[in-house]
Amino acid sequence: MAKLDPEDPIVRAAVFGKQVEDWLNSDPIGKFLIERADQEISELSVQLRHANPDTKTGLLKIKKLQNRIAICESVL
Repeated sequence: MAKLDPEDPIVRAAVFGKQVEDWLNSDPIGKFLIERADQEISELSVQLRHANPDTKTGLLKIKKLQNRIAICESVL
């Protein structure tokens, strides 16, 4: 098995990602961020279900809601 180079940018990114994941799952602030993201996704999903795709305004609203949901999901 080949050894990983700790200076390799891909290895560094993977290590950092794991550190962030561990922090989110163990730190009270991390847990709060996850809970808040879940709550906001739920709220935005309700708005998304009620948005009217048959109007220009409705389509714009759908795009904005989808973007906000994607941002929240990036925390999870």
